[in-house]
Amino acid sequence: MKPLNWLILFLVGMLPIAGLVWTFQTDPHLAVPEDSKNSWTDPLTAIIFVYVNPSCEAGQNLCSPPLWMGRHEITNQQFQRFRQSHSSRDYRNQPLDTPLQPVAYVSWEEAHAFGEWLTQQHSGRYRFRLPTSKEWQQACETRETQPWETAEQACQWASVSDEVAAASFGWSHPTYPCNDNFAVSAPVGSFPVNAHNLYDLLGNLAEWTSEKAKLPTTAEQGYVTRGGSWFSPPDQISCKFQEVFSALTSDPRIGFRLVAEGLPTPKQ
Repeated sequence: MKPLNWLILFLVGMLPIAGLVWTFQTDPHLAVPEDSKNSWTDPLTAIIFVYVNPSCEAGQNLCSPPLWMGRHEITNQQFQRFRQSHSSRDYRNQPLDTPLQPVAYVSWEEAHAFGEWLTQQHSGRYRFRLPTSKEWQQACETRETQPWETAEQACQWASVSDEVAAASFGWSHPTYPCNDNFAVSAPVGSFPVNAHNLYDLLGNLAEWTSEKAKLPTTAEQGYVTRGGSWFSPPDQISCKFQEVFSALTSDPRIGFRLVAEGLPTPKQ
């Protein structure tokens, strides 16, 4: 066969591989945890899942079994693998749409669809879904519902509604007496992990769960969000706090993370 024909065959054979190429922005906080035997990274989206053995309070009868949970909230660039046209827009000219910020303006239906899509990409070998409300709470809780001892320390641990943002945006609701250096949501992983090696369960964005509940103003069913956000008053930044929204709600304060089923249990 002539050399030119070999070259043509090689280039044609490379086309399917080239179609899989995707450039991700990276950040030191998005690196695989040092304890890599307890983590798994999805090759398509670069979502890192960590093995979580939930904390259970003393006397608690029902405790969720160990599970694989996303180390971070789903980012804009990860969600755009599924829906390239999606934009998290901004809040009063403060961007929510940079690649490493958590995806916002995403409804429960869109978050659920993202998990279904990712499951299909793996041909059903693994299943990706929203966590239940109980799974989320037990992954959030360690020995305390908040890692900080005083309100002034909150900004060292999470992207919360702080006094600087309140002054800038003219908020009237209660805020933390500190500055977390982010007017709105922070790039995922900007603050310390909790005891389960998970980032941003408190603050940044509230997170959709699979839990159904009645909407507060109607008899219709909605879905529970957990954790509070960069906008929430201090009494809502808690592992126990929850709100209920319509499945169609699209909001700058709400995002999500996933749970993975079917991954092997780590060897101890």
